[in-house]
Amino acid sequence: MYLLADKNEESKINFDKEDMFLFKINVHTQKKEKILISEPVINQIIKDDYYDLKKIYFKPFFRKDYFELVTKLIGKDCKTSTLHRFQYDYNGKKVNSYTYKISLDNPFVRTNNGGGNLSYTSFQNSSNVIVGFVDQLTINNFYIDELTQDIYVYGLFGEKDKKNINSNPKGYYIFKFNQKGDLLWKQSSDINDKQLNSFSNEGNLYTRLYLNKSNVNFVIYSEKFDEFIFYKQLNLEKGNVIKENKITYKEDKVFTMMSGTRDFLLSFYEINKTKVRFDALALVYYDCNQNFKSYINSINSSKDKIYLNTLVAKEGIWLIETDNKNYYKVTYFNHE
Repeated sequence: MYLLADKNEESKINFDKEDMFLFKINVHTQKKEKILISEPVINQIIKDDYYDLKKIYFKPFFRKDYFELVTKLIGKDCKTSTLHRFQYDYNGKKVNSYTYKISLDNPFVRTNNGGGNLSYTSFQNSSNVIVGFVDQLTINNFYIDELTQDIYVYGLFGEKDKKNINSNPKGYYIFKFNQKGDLLWKQSSDINDKQLNSFSNEGNLYTRLYLNKSNVNFVIYSEKFDEFIFYKQLNLEKGNVIKENKITYKEDKVFTMMSGTRDFLLSFYEINKTKVRFDALALVYYDCNQNFKSYINSINSSKDKIYLNTLVAKEGIWLIETDNKNYYKVTYFNHE
């Protein structure tokens, strides 16, 4: 097991004052090895050069042969962003660093799964929880193609005349870089939809990106207050949009594990007044993959609820299916 922390094993590191250490922990013996991280480049970033940057946050990713620190920074104009990746070997020596710069005509909009830390505020006598953003890691997200090491940086942008990152979403962007940081293509476009454009609770808005052999699938969705999914299918090599749609659904208020249910699968999204309950990706592939849709239609007449979870890779789609009582089943589909 690995831990990145200060000398006292506190994970919240003040890079202005403290060094960073890698702790290697043997889970069997609990023996620890403490290694100083060389060239702590994060603490060389000048905070005054960026938008409202009080503290630099990072996310660690542990790979087989190395680990990396990722940080994101927003320019003062709120229309430029920089993603840094700093890679180290497990002796604490820096082996690579990569920088990816993004520039838009509109200011960025933060989303709930951008990688940052979140705050949660609840109100007395109310079940509603307001999700807030703590740091700049929420500004966008990225996806690394493990085969080519190309990287996709994606997210949402806001109203053009705004000079901050607090804006209702007006559109989306995807930038594709090679590992070194050379831009291969970019796609950005307005989404003219009243429901999305008036969406003010950004803490409950999510974006995700998935690859298959020839396409990039980009998804925007919400499961609180507004129940919708937008998806865009883009050509993997050129970035042009092949197919797109908006899907609306109803959320089935199923009791979760937190309230006592011990189901094998949980899924909540309902369409077509059937007993099938989808996850977000299953809704997307039901709309754009004919073989996937035909199979779902074949189980629509079930008298019991059927719950679906979807796993996607470049090679294909794995659909996990169960009634949470008597059976589970895994079905594989090729991408179309």
